[in-house]
Amino acid sequence: MGTMRLLDAATKVTVVLEGLAGRPVAEICREYGVCRDDFYLWRRHLLANICSLFEFDSRSICSPETLEHGPQSSADHHLHFIHEERQHV
Repeated sequence: MGTMRLLDAATKVTVVLEGLAGRPVAEICREYGVCRDDFYLWRRHLLANICSLFEFDSRSICSPETLEHGPQSSADHHLHFIHEERQHV
């Protein structure tokens, strides 16, 4: 039996996205040194939780309220920064 390889979250997402894009799972698993069971577990987990990536404060980052009151959290701060960068382009 081979050595178990620990992958960070970003690599797991990459592995799953490659599979969702149509690359053969066996090929992906060989390249990253993971078993198919892990691939399918990560895929289920990603698909079950993907909607939460788009569930944030319902205020638009471009709304006057958001811009007037400034960032309310670290996520809002990041979005506010992105908005400011877009204005300077």
